Parts: sequence; C-alpha cells; structure tokens
Amino acid sequence: MTSSLDCILSDFVSKTSCEPAFGRDLLQNVGWDVDAALIAFSQLTTKGGTQSTLWETPDGQTSSATRSRASEKVERRREAATSPASPHSKKSYHRGLSFANSPVVTRLRNAVQYDLASDGGNKFSDYSFVLPDFSQEEGDYQEFLRKDLVNTSAQVALENAGCLNWWYSNNECSAHRLLPLATSGDGNCLLHAASLSMWGIHDRLLTLRQALHYVLAESPMAASLRRRWTYDIELRNQEAGGLVYTQSEWDKEWNEVLHLSSCQERQSDSSQPHYQSLEEIHVFALAHVLHRPVIVISDMFLRDFDNVPIAPIYFGGVYLPLEHHPTKCSKTPLLLTYEASHFSALVSMETSPAENVSVPKKRLFGRRNSKKNPLDVIPLQKADGSLLPVHFSIDRENLKELASIRKIYSNPRSLGEIKDEDFNKYQLKLMRRYMDLIEFDVMFVHEEPAASPVNPGMLSGDDGESLGSSQGSIPSLQRHHSQSSTGQGSKKTSFFSALAAGFRFGSNKLKLPPDTRALGAKLDMKKRPPHYEDLITKYLESAQERFIEAEEKKEWKAKEKEAYKRRMEEKAASEPKPCQTPGCDMYGTAQTGFFCSHCYVDQQQQQQQQ
Repeated sequence: MTSSLDCILSDFVSKTSCEPAFGRDLLQNVGWDVDAALIAFSQLTTKGGTQSTLWETPDGQTSSATRSRASEKVERRREAATSPASPHSKKSYHRGLSFANSPVVTRLRNAVQYDLASDGGNKFSDYSFVLPDFSQEEGDYQEFLRKDLVNTSAQVALENAGCLNWWYSNNECSAHRLLPLATSGDGNCLLHAASLSMWGIHDRLLTLRQALHYVLAESPMAASLRRRWTYDIELRNQEAGGLVYTQSEWDKEWNEVLHLSSCQERQSDSSQPHYQSLEEIHVFALAHVLHRPVIVISDMFLRDFDNVPIAPIYFGGVYLPLEHHPTKCSKTPLLLTYEASHFSALVSMETSPAENVSVPKKRLFGRRNSKKNPLDVIPLQKADGSLLPVHFSIDRENLKELASIRKIYSNPRSLGEIKDEDFNKYQLKLMRRYMDLIEFDVMFVHEEPAASPVNPGMLSGDDGESLGSSQGSIPSLQRHHSQSSTGQGSKKTSFFSALAAGFRFGSNKLKLPPDTRALGAKLDMKKRPPHYEDLITKYLESAQERFIEAEEKKEWKAKEKEAYKRRMEEKAASEPKPCQTPGCDMYGTAQTGFFCSHCYVDQQQQQQQQ
C-alpha cells in the first residue's frame, strides 16, 4: 500500500513540479485522488487564489466548472513537467525538516489550523522548536547537518556585526548559543520563520498569513493596531525631516499594509508561488495572532560591500501583544532574525544531559546563575548596552497607557517632551509585564580592563529603586557602579561598566570577569511541539540517506575527474610532436618515442647493431 501511495505521490510531483511534502498534504486531503489534487493545486497556483479553498470541501471534490477553468493550466503543467528536459524526471532530495515525514507534518498543520480557527486559540503557539544536538557527529556529517538546517550566511553576518551571540563564549557562559534556521525565501519568510520556530515546519498552507491578515483587516483590535502604526510612522517621518501625511495618504498607506499581508501571489518567473514581503507592523500583528512576544535580531543598518551603512533597518527589537492581557499570553518570546531582507527562525540546540539541568526558580530573579547550568535566555540589550526597542508601544487613545506614561514621565504636556531615559523605563515596564526578565552573566572580550563606568540611568528610577516585579525585582545593571569605580568592595563588573571601557569583538587579549551582567528574557525551550521526537527521528534518517548519497556522488565525481585527467594525459601523449632528431621536420608520437617513422626505424637499427 505504501509503495502504491509513493508512486501516486511521485506521479503528482512530476506533473506539478511541487515539493513532495506539499504534494502529500494535497493528496491526503483529497483521498489520494490525483485528478482532484491536480485541480486543488491549480486553484492554489492561480493568480489571486488562496489555500483556504482546499480545506473547505471535506470529501476533496471540486465542481465541474472549477475543473473546466483549471483544466487548461493543468494540462500545460503536465506537458511541461513530462517533457524530456524536465528536471523532475530524475530523483531529487530536498533539505529541511518538513520533507522528512509528511504524515507528521500534515497532522501538525491540521492541528494548528484547528487551534487558530477556534475561539481565542493559542494552544499551539506556545511551543518552541529546538535543534537536535549534532555537535557530537563526525566532522563531514556534522557539517552536512549544519548546512542543511542552519542559515549560515545570516549567522555569520549577524555575529560579525555584533548583533547575535555576542553573549556567548566557547569556554564558559550562562546563555546558550542561538542558531538561525534555513527558511524558504518566497515572500512568506516571516510566517515560515515563525512556524519553524514553534513547530519545525514551514507555513506552506498560509495558515499564519491568513490569520495575520484577519487581525489587521477585520479583527476588533485592527483600529488599535492602526493607531499604534500611525504614531510609529509619524515619529519616523519626523526623524527623516518632518514629512506629514494627509488623511488620504494615511488611508493609502494602510491599504498597502493590508494588501501586503494578503495571500495574493505576486508576479514571479518562478514556477513556485511567491508573496509580498512584509513589514514591521506585520511582525506586531503576528505577536497578537500568537498571543506571544516576538523578538527580532537584526543589524541596525543595511550596508554596502565596504560595510558602510546606506539605509536604516527598523525590524530589530521587541514586539509585544499589547492588545491582549498579559495573563492570556505566553511569556516565552518567539525568536527571529532578519538579515539580507530575509527572516529566519532563531532556535537553540539540545544540550547533553549533563548540561541540561534546570535552574531553581528562586534563582531566576536577581541571582547569579551557575556556569554549569546554561540558561535558555535571550538578551534584551544590544551589545552596546542599550535596550532593544519595543515597537508600537504607544496608542494615543488608550487611556490606561497614557496614565501609565504620564506617571513615569512626570506628567509631560505632550508626548514630544518625553525623554529617552523615561521612554526606556516605560518600555522596560511593558517587557516585564509580558516576559519573565532575568539578569544573567555574559562573556565577551575587550582591549583594556573596565576603568570608567557609565551611569545609564535606564533600569532604575531617580530614587534608585528597581523596576522589577513584586515576585523578584530585576537589579539595576549599575548596582556595583560605585564599588567598581573605586576599586573597593565587590569586584563584580556591570555590563555598562565593561562597555564604557571599550570592548572589541574578536579580541583575545583580556576577558572580563564572569560577573558581567546583562538583562534578558527567559525562554522555555522544554515545551516541544507535538510529534517532535518522530519529526527529528525521521529527519535524521532522511539526512543520513542524503548524506550517504552525497558522499557517493562526491566519490563518483572524484573518480570521474581522475578518469578525465587520465584521458587527457593519454590524449596529450598520443598527439604528434616534432621529431627529436635534430634537423628533422617530421612528427612522432609516444609509441615511437616521439621520433618520426623514418628516424624511429633508423634508431631501432642502430640499437640492434650495437
């Protein structure tokens, strides 16, 4: 039975050029009826079509009118796919977790769709995907898995820019290294990355994209989201020179936001569907879809080949589901990276049993964690010590928010009078409500010891009190300021004190003391998605097969290269060359010792006479 289903799937993929996992999903939902699946696939790939129509017909049947409209396009695809030049006539393998076990992926996608469609459903958005530990695998196989799963280009770029893993040290650290996953770049990468970060699968059915569009266009919170977006754009325009929009221009801009979030495909030369790229407001809306904070790690600027900033990038920062009550939201933020106009899921890797030891709750607030028990944590600060910005944090028509702002800002007459340090206090308060904040050790290197600490005035009030919660306050990052500056008392070094001394990435001259502290949000990486073990097991089996085939192909190529080299040498040896006899204008070959035939005979006769 399995063999026959595989044949059906292979036939469907050859006719449509779609990905195997997506093809299996379609076939399973129409009872493995190839004709019905072809019509469904045609609906999905038709300009303006959405994938929601596939699931609205339980028996998988489509009307004769739909078949008639799609038949011509399906026939064209069949002819193109079955032509002799079609690359799909050969066996092909695909990278990624989604292709390892289609039945598991299908069950996950169906469960997610049902959860998001239910009233206030956020059951499935609370999971965190974790990479399997492949650090102990053999060198070649480990490198194969790394290239297969990790977006190495984004990792290298962000780490070199000091945006990612600046808190990590190979020797000893209190926070895990985070890795960006390889994510499809079809314009839906934001939702693909979010889906991968939670469940380990791509958002092929546009489930999250449809939910995101609904939140922005039709949900009760749509008006609030627009007001927050409007205020954010106004601030950005002021920084850019004071540009002011008319009401019609605001309406046009917002309609463009809604259009970008739709499931409508954009024009592309590719046979696979491509969608409009999304903006910061869509990340904010995603946080509300998931009832979960979202943190995006990104460089602040787009840079040219000489690493010179040429344009700002606004994606980096924290996106809180501010229109939901904190008690109805997950405390674990969803982690993403943004690099080269592309989103990727940001996840950690499983640790060995010796390292995977939970930290007691009583030590999570204001206490120094053990180096032997690395924390699952994401810093809420940049490498320069400044807080990550909280996007869309102000709704000018929310009276409760304004009351809270005025209390912190000492009753400013207008929002324009707010000072930067006060704004940081307000944003920190918001982060504390939606995430579990902890202070943790960081390790980095710099040229000289910390000598002249700075006073950021960010995380503590004017009276020196912390802004921590009643359960356990977050200590000020400058609580050791006076002791460090005088060289007396505690030897602990604050994060800002270290930065004041001027560190440099990549220097190995001197390491800071292990008591350098940073503020972060706790991550609950132990809540794995359903079928996680099956997904990982099947993936590793598939990866092993692909690795063996890749090695065999590499060996075959090496043999072919050696054989080609040998043939070239034989060909070169067989080509005629000028006769070695001085004054002879004839040519000889390797068979005659590069003597011409006449000189070769003379040479043989002379040897016989001797």
